[in-house]
Amino acid sequence: MCRRNDVHRPAAVANAVSATTGAGTDRMVPDRTTENRDSVRSDLGTALENLCNAYDESALDPDPLVVVREFSDPRDQEIAAFFSALFAYGNARIIVRNLRDLFSRMPGGPYAFVTASHLSSGARCLTGWQHRLHTGEDVAIMSSILAHVLRKHGSLERVFCRGLRKGARDVGVALEAFVSFLREQERHEVEQRRFFRHLLPSPADGSACKRLNLFLRWVVRRESPDLGLWRTVSPSLLVLPLDTHVARICKQIGLTRRSTVDWKMAVEVTRKLRHFDPADPIRFDYALSRLGILGHCPLKTDINNCSRCPLHIACVIFRERGLS
Repeated sequence: MCRRNDVHRPAAVANAVSATTGAGTDRMVPDRTTENRDSVRSDLGTALENLCNAYDESALDPDPLVVVREFSDPRDQEIAAFFSALFAYGNARIIVRNLRDLFSRMPGGPYAFVTASHLSSGARCLTGWQHRLHTGEDVAIMSSILAHVLRKHGSLERVFCRGLRKGARDVGVALEAFVSFLREQERHEVEQRRFFRHLLPSPADGSACKRLNLFLRWVVRRESPDLGLWRTVSPSLLVLPLDTHVARICKQIGLTRRSTVDWKMAVEVTRKLRHFDPADPIRFDYALSRLGILGHCPLKTDINNCSRCPLHIACVIFRERGLS
């Protein structure tokens, strides 16, 4: 999601201990269990647990979720989480800065602003705001859409759950229905804005839907650092918020061999993570994404740096370059 920031590696990462780093591991044999499409290294679960222990919520900043957690009212948190996830692309520190600027323009909080919103008043209040491809006008249109939804249904959760079917394997179908419903509101204005559809991708289009899956992670998962606002959706149904950085790491540790970062890849990676936690497969997302946000797994490989990463025991790059 983000370019490298000038931050230091947490001590927990540098000192992370794995049972596989002792004697007898100067040569690692590549995993050959490829017959089963869902096969994973047996030691990857331990590595992922070590990574989660290295990146706990005490190191949340910089992360868009830190802005959402500044609100105490659950209604504000839901709307703030939605906007924060939509604009979670680019440099993490710039995202946080722009989100704080955005919410400072919403008197009374995000929920009050949105429920009282209509296009003309929203556009005036948001004039001058911009985050990369999107401007205050996009926010005004989205606020108007959310106003229609909240006045009729009361919360985004209720709208989302209309598409959630009993026995669903994941949130895919419900997310398609949710996005389709939002796109239909203010349809004329939506079609006039060049980059607006970028805010509302759909699994039906093949998109990995990283930012919407991030929103769902925040509002559905009950464990810290997430919010647990929605109680009618099971965390077991969530799909990993997959961007190019997390996808690269997932490929390096054997969670996928796909080359395209799309919905199929996101579902495949999530399916394999269920081996380690069927009830909450994407609890590993926070730690995996920190590797990218904090620049601890850069494109340019530094084997000395890699050797301190809890995931190195499963990383194909480390095996090929560090032990060849």
